[in-house]
Amino acid sequence: MNRALCRLVLLACAQLAPGCAHNGNAARSASETALSTNPNVGPEALAERGLSLLDQGDYVRAEQYLQLALRAGHRDQTLIVPLLQTCIASGRLRAALMHADRYLSVHPRAWRIRYVKGAIHRALGQPETARLELGKARSDAPADAHARLEAEALP
Repeated sequence: MNRALCRLVLLACAQLAPGCAHNGNAARSASETALSTNPNVGPEALAERGLSLLDQGDYVRAEQYLQLALRAGHRDQTLIVPLLQTCIASGRLRAALMHADRYLSVHPRAWRIRYVKGAIHRALGQPETARLELGKARSDAPADAHARLEAEALP
């Protein structure tokens, strides 16, 4: 994948949740294994661990924990951006599209997520699909966001 396009997708995701750091890789611990396999662990603890792993740059396990948190009943509105960031940072753009599609099927007017989806399609070399998604994002975005979207949209 073209580095510039990858940066565009990461930038789009970063604009949704600034301040997410990625700095290193963590070792798997016994407490982590217990956390992910214990049926009594709640969705908040799973989400917290997933976000911590994202901050540490352990994208594969971060995605796993965030997915477990969603399956355990965590609200998807608060985890969709970190989940997309995790997939994008690890180069798993198709997985990011799958998560975005699932989210958009429930929240079809989530223009920020649709914008990221358009940027991912652009990075994957799918300009027509990207234009379609970015157009939908612009039509659903509030008026104050239009200028910013226009400046970043495909020509």
